[in-house]
Amino acid sequence: MYWRITTAILLAELSTALKAEGAYLNVSGGDLSALPIYRNYDELKFIVVSTIMNLIKRTKGNVLTFTAKKIAVHAGIQSHPVVLTLIKDVLENLRREGYIRRLARTSHGTKYIVDRNSALWRAAKGEVLVYELTSPYLNSVVLRLAKMHE
Repeated sequence: MYWRITTAILLAELSTALKAEGAYLNVSGGDLSALPIYRNYDELKFIVVSTIMNLIKRTKGNVLTFTAKKIAVHAGIQSHPVVLTLIKDVLENLRREGYIRRLARTSHGTKYIVDRNSALWRAAKGEVLVYELTSPYLNSVVLRLAKMHE
């Protein structure tokens, strides 16, 4: 009997806390656009990739170097530690897929580089279609990028 009462109390407290957080975040009907950026990974991934592509478009040289903080600043995202960690995760996944490379690791963070031989560079400069960015990691982003770059 005690277990059922305790469980019921915990569920009631959890429900109240979730309702309060939903009201605080102004989330209704499953709309994730109102959530903080670190709560929607696919949206963060899209923002990071599109920011890199915008930086590449504006680049006049053959390489672009950047850090997670630089991506956050150019994307207009607050550079809280949790957000920078998620941006680093996106960048590491792009590195594993071969779109960017790691240039250096320092006490100030990891610096990444993308050069003109990268598929991401060619897509940003319009040399190839965005649809040619084929990787399981970027599947959720490619359609939105293609609409953005038409």
